[in-house]
Amino acid sequence: MTAFLSGTAAGSLVGAVTGGGEGTPGVVDVISGPRALITVAAYIAVAVVATGILVRSRDVN
Repeated sequence: MTAFLSGTAAGSLVGAVTGGGEGTPGVVDVISGPRALITVAAYIAVAVVATGILVRSRDVN
């Protein structure tokens, strides 16, 4: 279940890019770099779409 959470994905993405660190808090290598990138991108896409829907329904109409 933790592989789908944004914090785990973000930490794994940082670990994949920087090579991680033994004592670095939040940087883990639970999931692979490509999967972490896809998960983080999906969270960003959902947030952008949800924001657009909320702004349109509340402020534009």
